[in-house]
Amino acid sequence: MQQVGSFTHADDGTAAASSSSSSSAKPRPSKRHRVSTNPKNKSSSSKAPRKKAQPIRNRQSAPQSFRRTPKQVVQQAAADRKQQAKYDEAVADATSIYEQEKKKPGGLSSAAVSEKMKKDRNVMVPASTIRDRVAKGKAGQPNDARGPKGKIEPIFHLLCELVATKIALVQSNNQPDLTAPAIKQLLRELLAGSAQGTMNIDALYRRIRAEIAPVVSAGKVAQCELRRQLWTSDTNLNVWFDSFKSFCCDMGFAKDEPETGPDGTIVSEITFLP
Repeated sequence: MQQVGSFTHADDGTAAASSSSSSSAKPRPSKRHRVSTNPKNKSSSSKAPRKKAQPIRNRQSAPQSFRRTPKQVVQQAAADRKQQAKYDEAVADATSIYEQEKKKPGGLSSAAVSEKMKKDRNVMVPASTIRDRVAKGKAGQPNDARGPKGKIEPIFHLLCELVATKIALVQSNNQPDLTAPAIKQLLRELLAGSAQGTMNIDALYRRIRAEIAPVVSAGKVAQCELRRQLWTSDTNLNVWFDSFKSFCCDMGFAKDEPETGPDGTIVSEITFLP
């Protein structure tokens, strides 16, 4: 008998006869054609495919529809910028220390300098980075950005200062705060007709926003507060107080006589009744 999968069959193709002597009894199916329920009879070559493990995902901490607000984006960019500045400073100091230690007999190795940075400043600077930058004569310099220099680099810091200054001027003049579309339009007008005019303005805006994140903040436009500021003009305030004066005198809460203080100075245009 040969066994295949979970089924068995005879080599000669013959089926076993029923052992029942009664002709009216229904023939029982042969054992050879029954599904085997004994796991020992299963062939090792036909195992069921192993199911792929499902990824574990915490939906409460990272929901699929999670989206950061502009304020959260700027706050995260400011934190990343601060962390990057801390790392650049650690790289500059680590390379300076290693360059000095190389000149000393028995000075610290690059691994020891890396461990020192981790212990003193809680910043991990790889030993290979320290050795490579010292070998290239870049000791004491901050870490370089990866990739080739872009065509915006010569004027990038000028654009950052311009956008930050524009935001400060708008706020000092009590004008509506700049929005992202307004800043993008400003960049398009500045770069129009120049070698950088074909740049992706959206990508440039995101980079500038990340660069100036430590000195700016983002949030919803305060339309309600803006309407209050625009309403509080001299004319509107005079109308407001004149209407309040007429109301108090007509309703009997005050009389239209100036109220004086103990020293004889006028403290109010009307005198409130007790």
